[in-house]
Amino acid sequence: MSLPRDLTFGEQHCLDFTELRGLQQLQDHLFQTNLEKAFKQYVKDTVKMFEASGPEAVEFASHLYYYESRIAEITPSQERLEDPVASNLKITIGVLGMMSSSIPWLDLLRNVFPSSKLDHRTEVLVVSHEYFSDLSKLISTTDRRQLNNYLIFNFVSYYLPYLPDKDKRVLDLYRREFTGTQRPMERWEFCIQSTSQFFSYGLGSLYERTPERMKNRDATIKKVTKIFNQIRRTLTISLAHSRWYPMETKARLSAKLSNMSITVGYPDTLLDRRVVDEYYEDFTIFTKDFFKNLRDSILNGRRHMEKRLLEPETEKPWMSALSGDDIVYVQQANRIVVPPHWLNPPYFHHNYPAAMLYGGIGVRVAREMLKAFDAVGLAWDSSGKLVVPTAYTNRTVENLRGVAECVAASTADLSIEDDNVIQHTASDTAAEVDAVRQTFKAYLSLMKREPQPQAASFERLNTTQIFFLSYAGSLCSNTTTQREDIERTCDLSLLGHPRLSAVLAQLPEFSEVFECTTASPHYPRRVCTSLH
Repeated sequence: MSLPRDLTFGEQHCLDFTELRGLQQLQDHLFQTNLEKAFKQYVKDTVKMFEASGPEAVEFASHLYYYESRIAEITPSQERLEDPVASNLKITIGVLGMMSSSIPWLDLLRNVFPSSKLDHRTEVLVVSHEYFSDLSKLISTTDRRQLNNYLIFNFVSYYLPYLPDKDKRVLDLYRREFTGTQRPMERWEFCIQSTSQFFSYGLGSLYERTPERMKNRDATIKKVTKIFNQIRRTLTISLAHSRWYPMETKARLSAKLSNMSITVGYPDTLLDRRVVDEYYEDFTIFTKDFFKNLRDSILNGRRHMEKRLLEPETEKPWMSALSGDDIVYVQQANRIVVPPHWLNPPYFHHNYPAAMLYGGIGVRVAREMLKAFDAVGLAWDSSGKLVVPTAYTNRTVENLRGVAECVAASTADLSIEDDNVIQHTASDTAAEVDAVRQTFKAYLSLMKREPQPQAASFERLNTTQIFFLSYAGSLCSNTTTQREDIERTCDLSLLGHPRLSAVLAQLPEFSEVFECTTASPHYPRRVCTSLH
């Protein structure tokens, strides 16, 4: 449950019950692979910590696994979850209660938000009527003992990472089996992770206020904003010349591009210590009572959520992205958000040549900007409101689907990945191709206005070659076999090397820059239509 800005009526807030996105593939992966064994072992070992006997632990794990599998079965399809119109249904708490009568929603929500004066007329967003109806039936037809076991186990699982090391061995073993992690998290990593979970703005503000960060802050914002504006100009020109978008769609997308903004690192308001202190004024920390601090932090998090429900202006819809892992496009705000850690090497440095910046952080910014153009982005207008699809929108979505199918066929010809993975990542791969192409165009346009000097230490490479090397380097990663398997199954993007190969095979620009022969695996043999 979360608190988005109301998707139709501006700055009003309503409760959001749509946080199922991304869960289905993970559930399917869990229930279709040998990780079932690791999951059941984890459950058994956990309940044995509370003095359950061997047979009792086996029965407990079996019942819990069965219940989880039933939840997976009623979870809406990924196609439904990705449709912002179909998966953001506004109803009242009263209607929600009628469609899922075994769950006392009003009592639950009043307990979570005691000062909000909720009633049956309060509006909520749900991802699917059928899901909550099926969930209610599942609860009403499940033995009360099993429901109690499910509740208690999830409660224990939440707090398990915060127990002493000797009690976390069960969790460490499960993580090793599930993700391939060979060693437990270091204490300092755990402390940073826990602090960031409950004090993300405070921790980020503290980091951003360090002398080194403050010294380069204005120059960093100026440089990244310049890249954003250059890419936006290029996209605007490409959109104007595109013959694949109906005029009505072009006008809407042009308005979105024109109104799109970017936040680079923390805004000035969150660097004001008084603002941060006021934000956390209700938090009380006891130096020698970790568990009490944890419990109080959870309760304070609820109070902050209730404050946002009562006073929507206290926190903008894009602010949570500042503490996220990736550069993101926030549809409701029509804004790109660049978290502070992206403003460090290897992604960014003041002395990097422009080609490196455009090939690295520039492509990532462009990829997020293009989300305003995709099948999901077309459902939002320039002010962050959901709009009803039109015949023009549907035609554009069909064009996007056609490009994705072409890219999937081209990628399959390369024999670099399983066909199922290629199919469910095709839309992202097509968008990645477009992001690299548009960013490269933006860089070439920059070079015409501002000729770029030869970069030191790159004497044997011209700047356009540096662009593509920087892009390739940005895809490098190091992960375990188990984690890679999870990402291949659950993520909607190809992994590093297959992703790079698929993208370069669609870019004649790369072959021209590096003078690739027709025998090169990166030489484009089947280039798909570009919509921009």
